[in-house]
Amino acid sequence: MNQTTAIQRKTAQLPAAEIKGITEQQYEDLLWMMVEEALSCSAHDIDHVRRVYKLALQIAGNYPEVNYEVLIPAVLLHDIGRREEDLDLTGRTDHAIVGAAKARAILEHMEIREDVICEIQKAIVTHRYRSGQGPASLEAAILYDADKLDAIGAVGIARTFMMAGQEGARLYRKVDLDTYTAENLTENGRIQNQEDHAPNVEYMVKLKYIPDRLITEAGRALARERASLMKDFFDALDREMGE
Repeated sequence: MNQTTAIQRKTAQLPAAEIKGITEQQYEDLLWMMVEEALSCSAHDIDHVRRVYKLALQIAGNYPEVNYEVLIPAVLLHDIGRREEDLDLTGRTDHAIVGAAKARAILEHMEIREDVICEIQKAIVTHRYRSGQGPASLEAAILYDADKLDAIGAVGIARTFMMAGQEGARLYRKVDLDTYTAENLTENGRIQNQEDHAPNVEYMVKLKYIPDRLITEAGRALARERASLMKDFFDALDREMGE
């Protein structure tokens, strides 16, 4: 079944008038339910969304001007287009673009205000590491930082090896980064051949740069310890592999 259709059917189970009258908690619970059904990748599953949610709230606590009406749905729906990207072997599908469109379909049926939907969509589109567009609002910046924080530190290491196992990649590879980047990354940064990838390569081409690219001061503060732990791990892996 087409996933967008399935999600629209899920929201359609509640008449618009009934949706309009639900509480904020019921609204959030409904989004959680739809997100869990939409995610398939083990490294981008509902547990990832829960961690990003927790990190986003932790960062947001430093900024009293945050609009939670935008932030919470954006966090919950930010990876809702992941399945489409994972199924596209050409590497052309961008889950952030797909996710923003799917989020609009859901939120319009729930009669969320147009201005709020637009801000949620912008946050989802710009949360992607290589989207080419920077977050333009505080809420978008918080989502961006929270999502990236979940890719580094101990959790980031675990997710990197989880993805490697899922994709059949090797434990470790010695590569020339310039050649690797030219030959195995698409324009939007997606890996073309996962069998030529490895966790240490992921660290070298992407993960080590994340702390410097975070936007909020609160996010950067959280990144420092995680970045140090991750560097120590991959330095140790290099030594043990004799590279």
